[in-house]
Amino acid sequence: MMKMDLLFSSFRLHLAVMALALALVIASQAVPVTVAGVAFDTDNAAQDAVLTTDGTLSTSFFSANVSGGTGSTDPDHHVGTMLGGSPSNAVDMTSATSGSTGRNHITLTWGTGRGVQNQAGVDIHVYESATVNSPTEMFPECFGLAVREAGSSTFSGFRYQHVEAGDVAANKTVTSFDLSDFGIAAGAWIDAVQIISMHNENATTSPYLEDRVDSATGEGNLTLDAGSGSGFRVLQGPLSGNAGTSFPDSAMDVDIVYVVATNADTIPGPATTGYLYYAGGVVATSGDAIEGLDFEFDSAPTADLGVFSVLQARVDITAGTVTNWRRMSSLLPEDDPNTGGTTEAYTYLYMENAVNVHGNYLYVGPGDWNGDGLRTTAAIVAYAEIIDEFGNLGPFEFSAPFPSPPAEQAICPGRIAEIDGNAYYYVMGGNYNGGVGYDRVIFAPINPDGSLGAWTTTTALPSGDWFNGATVVGSTIIHGSGNLRSPAGRVVDYATPATDGTIAAWSSGGTYDSSDTTNRWAYAMAAASAGGTDFAIIAGGTGPTPNPAVHTAPVVAGVPGTWTQTNDLPVPKRQLTAAGMDDMIVVLGGSDAAVISNLTDAVQIGRIDASGVITWTLSPTPMLHARGWGGAAFYRTEFPATTAVESYQLYR
Repeated sequence: MMKMDLLFSSFRLHLAVMALALALVIASQAVPVTVAGVAFDTDNAAQDAVLTTDGTLSTSFFSANVSGGTGSTDPDHHVGTMLGGSPSNAVDMTSATSGSTGRNHITLTWGTGRGVQNQAGVDIHVYESATVNSPTEMFPECFGLAVREAGSSTFSGFRYQHVEAGDVAANKTVTSFDLSDFGIAAGAWIDAVQIISMHNENATTSPYLEDRVDSATGEGNLTLDAGSGSGFRVLQGPLSGNAGTSFPDSAMDVDIVYVVATNADTIPGPATTGYLYYAGGVVATSGDAIEGLDFEFDSAPTADLGVFSVLQARVDITAGTVTNWRRMSSLLPEDDPNTGGTTEAYTYLYMENAVNVHGNYLYVGPGDWNGDGLRTTAAIVAYAEIIDEFGNLGPFEFSAPFPSPPAEQAICPGRIAEIDGNAYYYVMGGNYNGGVGYDRVIFAPINPDGSLGAWTTTTALPSGDWFNGATVVGSTIIHGSGNLRSPAGRVVDYATPATDGTIAAWSSGGTYDSSDTTNRWAYAMAAASAGGTDFAIIAGGTGPTPNPAVHTAPVVAGVPGTWTQTNDLPVPKRQLTAAGMDDMIVVLGGSDAAVISNLTDAVQIGRIDASGVITWTLSPTPMLHARGWGGAAFYRTEFPATTAVESYQLYR
């Protein structure tokens, strides 16, 4: 009988534990809510808040629940509550009025390791307590919002936007923000937002001036304390009872109640796998170019050595492997209007430092692909979308031609730099008109659809050059000298572009190799990181014979430090290319002699440590064919669960 009682007692305890667990699960489930016409789940609300004030302003709290729609918000995550206000719920953020000074900031996060992903449409909703007489007549107060991309230590610039909607019963307005407007790439994550109180046109006591926007609509990117000499006045939106007018002093104490995301989740760590693309280049004999590599162009044997196909491999950074090489699409269709139609007189395709990945697009160029036989001209950059989880490419499209004169730049680096969320494609120096070194630097913005905008000329390189190189660390372009550098030497320049893409000036980054004063060229440049330090890397090259030397420099706050020679490549190489991923550097192809017949299919894998020392290992899986002069770039992504639809030929 006692055993039976114990059995029933144990059973009742088990039921109680199950009931408690179920209650906890139910309590943690998202609650669907709709307020002011915006639907959200309560588990997407900001979870933590910190208030910062300059000490000259008081901040008060009051009760103002987000209610009036359907469902109930979680009061513990109202902004005033999270700030410890009493009474809770809402915070009154006073600001500069009638010549007074001061600002308040609120920084909001979604919990440790969590954030908001930039998905299609709006991503962040901010509820504010304001008088709402009707859905088309409300009296909002102004504020600015900034975001912090996951992994960054700085916030974007602030934006002011008109209110999206209002709720009459709740007396709440909602302002909705799209992370793309802050320069956050599609699919990227933020881990915090910051809300700032604003200065109106009356806040003129030095050094405080009114905030201004960059659009005549009265909303947009803010320039804080800009005054009348910059931008446009901040205006109330079309739903305001005072539409099209400036905000009065009475509207400068914004009352923030609730901040919620369309979708908040755990921020995934960086993928340790991805695809490596090798584009363009040259092969040792025309037969190699014809047999299965460049079939769209070489229906009959020619003297063509240029290769327009793209190779792809799988890379596992953790394991340090490069495997499963396959041939993909060709760079150019025969009817490309920029290259003269169906000509087959291609020669070389110099792209050692001119292949890049940005977002979901592969960019290739400039290169010598116009068929004039001079191997010195190029006028475009080609780009293709990475269309699926297997890294397959869509059709290649083309940028506008480079500006004249001259219209062409080749045998030079093409690199992408991103500044405050704006990405630009840079073409630096090069060759035109039969062997003349050029110092011109041009750039084009990368549009949200992956296309390239109009080309603009910016500050030239210190000297005309070709066979030069470049890499990008953070937002800084690090440029290496080439074959025609004057005065001769193995030197580095660097520049961090402005938000609009322009380069004010190039600074000296020192001599990367002082062992010889001759120019070194046809080398590879890449970037990698270890132990929290970013490094620029220069490997191999001609100086004047194939060179095994590898040099690295730490890059801190956009400035390259002292260059140090690390372990040489196992074999001297020229005409090689490289790509860096975390602490892994991949060096591909090239020649170990001054002749093209000595091209190799070898893949060298390097690991860099926190001191900049690289250890090299030969990959057991070479490229499909021996190549040189080509370029490479890495696309970071998680591998799909199956490779069933990877149907291209020539796996090795």
